[in-house]
Amino acid sequence: IHLGMDDAAARARAIELLTLVGITDPESRLNQYPHQLSGGMRQRVMIAIGLSCNPKLLIADEPTTALDVTIQAQILELMKDLSRRLDIAVIIITHNLGIVARYANRVNVMYAARLVESGTAEQVFARPLHPYARGLLTAVPRLDRGRAAKLSTIDGAPPNLLAPPSGCRFRPRCRFAIEKCLTDPPLVMGEPGHLAACHRVSEIEALDPPLARAAGISKPGVEGEHDGSMILDIRHAKKYFPVRMGFLRRGKLVRAVDDVTIDIRAGETLGLVGESGCGKSTLGRLVLRLDEPTGGEIRFEDVDIAGLDREAMIAVRKKMQVIFQDPYSSLNPRMTVGQIIAEPIRVHAILPKPQIADRVAELLQVVGLFPYMALRYPHELSGGQRQRVGIARALAVNPRVIVCDEAVSALDVSIQGQVINLLEDLQQKLGLTYLFIAHDLAVVRHISTKVAVMYLGRIVEYASADELFANPLHPYTRALLAAAPVPDPVIERTRPRTIIKGELPSPLNPPKGCVFHPRCPLATEECRKGVPAERELAPGHSVACIHA
Repeated sequence: IHLGMDDAAARARAIELLTLVGITDPESRLNQYPHQLSGGMRQRVMIAIGLSCNPKLLIADEPTTALDVTIQAQILELMKDLSRRLDIAVIIITHNLGIVARYANRVNVMYAARLVESGTAEQVFARPLHPYARGLLTAVPRLDRGRAAKLSTIDGAPPNLLAPPSGCRFRPRCRFAIEKCLTDPPLVMGEPGHLAACHRVSEIEALDPPLARAAGISKPGVEGEHDGSMILDIRHAKKYFPVRMGFLRRGKLVRAVDDVTIDIRAGETLGLVGESGCGKSTLGRLVLRLDEPTGGEIRFEDVDIAGLDREAMIAVRKKMQVIFQDPYSSLNPRMTVGQIIAEPIRVHAILPKPQIADRVAELLQVVGLFPYMALRYPHELSGGQRQRVGIARALAVNPRVIVCDEAVSALDVSIQGQVINLLEDLQQKLGLTYLFIAHDLAVVRHISTKVAVMYLGRIVEYASADELFANPLHPYTRALLAAAPVPDPVIERTRPRTIIKGELPSPLNPPKGCVFHPRCPLATEECRKGVPAERELAPGHSVACIHA
C-alpha cells in the first residue's frame, strides 16, 4: 500500500524482513497463522511489520510485557541491534525499570498523565529529582541485592484521572508535600539536561539523602508459631495430561510435572521460577490437589494428600490456601468484599454467624484496608486493593501454607512493593509458609529463603536463595540471571550479555536426554543420551547437569 509494490515484490520484502528479525525458514512462515507461532516469534513478526515501510521512528508500547525473561532479552537485543544497523530512533514505553536501565539513552518519567522528570538514563537512575521517580527506584526489588531489607514503597495509589488532585498530582502520596504543591509545578532544570516538575527540586537531596533511601528497613525474624519442621514434602511428583491427536492417531502425553522432588519447612518461602509453560502453576495445583497427581507423593504435615478422599481434603484445604495472579478475575464481581472474605469462614464453619462480620473487619485491617470497604464491590477498588482482598480471603481460614501463584506480577511497581512487604509482614506475624511461584527473578530473590528453578516439567537447580543467586551452577539458571536486567545503567554496561537462544520446546515433543540441551551452550553428545540425575554439589545445593 505505502511502497507501491506488486505482490511478488511485497512477498520478497516480507521474506527479507522476517530474515532480518531472526525468523528461520521465512518462506514457509508466511503461510502460517499467528496462532501457529510462539509468543517470541509473534513479537518478531510485529517488529518486521513495524520496519516494513522503512520508518525513522519506532514506538514500542510494552513490547515484552507478556514474554518470558529469556525471550524478552532476545527481542530487546534485536530491537537495539536493528535501531543501530538501520539508524532508527526507538521509543520504548514500559513499566520495567531494568529494561530502561539496560537499553535507554534518555528517560522520561510520567505520573497521572503528566511528565514529571526527564534526563539521561545515568542522571535519572543515579540522582532522581522527583519524589515519584525516587520512590519507584526504591520500591522495585533488585537482582543484585539480597533479602536483608524491606522495600521502601510509595503509599497510596495513583489518582483517578476523572477527578485528579489540584496542583501537583503526586501531592497526596508525597512525603515532602508542602502548601506550595497545591499549585502546578513547572518543569525546571535541576542540572544540565535533567528536568523535574517539582517545587522542591533544589532541596530534594537534603530532604531524602541517598544513604537513607538505600538503607531500607531490616526484615525481622518470624514470630509466628513454627519449629522449622518439614511442612510440605514433595517426592517424585508427576502430572501427565493425555492429548488426543485425532481419529486413528495415537495420543500423546504432556509431562507438565515430571519427577519433581522439593520440600519446604515451616516459616520458609520457596520461590519457584521458570518460563511460561514449564509446569510451575501445575505443581502449585498439585500441592493444593486441584489436579490429581499421576504419580509420586505430596506429603503435607507428614500425610500423603494424594490418597485422601474428598472429606479428608476439606480439613487439609483449611490449612492450605492460594493467592491468584489476576486480582481482577479472581474475585466474584457480584459479591461485596465482605461476602468474598466471609465465604470461606462460612463454608468451613470456622466461626458462628454473628462473629463473622467482626472477623472480616479484622482481616481487612490486617491487610491494610479499612473495615468500611467490606461494603464495596471489587470494581470499586484498585488493583492493589483487590489483591489485598485476595490475601484477606486466603487468611480467613487461618492457613499454614499459602501458594502465591504470580501474586504480584499483574501489579504496578509501587503497588507491587506494598503487597510484597505485606506478605513478608504477615509471614513474620503469623508464621506462614509460602510457595511463591513467579517469573520475576528479582522478586523471588527478595522474598524467598529457598529457590527451585524449573524447566519443561523438571527441577534443574535447587538451593537456598543466597547460594543460588551468588553461585548458579546450571546453564539455564545462569541464562535466566543474565537475561534479567538490573535497574542501574552503570551496572548494566558491565554485565555480560549472554542471551539464551531459541524458545521453550513443546511439552508434546520434549527433547531426548536433558530437556535443556537444544538451547544449552555447554551441550555435548552425552547430554542427548539420558536425563541427568540431580546431584548435590554443595550442602543444600542440587543441580541436574552433567557439566556442573
